[in-house]
Amino acid sequence: MFNKKKSLQKAFELIAIFIDKCNLSETEKCNLKGLLMNIRSRMEAA
Repeated sequence: MFNKKKSLQKAFELIAIFIDKCNLSETEKCNLKGLLMNIRSRMEAA
């Protein structure tokens, strides 16, 4: 269970880094990161 949780955390970190590197406006980046955080919090609650 711990490895799965750690793996998911690493995946979310990589996605956040990818969002930062994308050629998007700051508003779009903020929206995507907000969506990512919503998904992350819902997965932790489940």
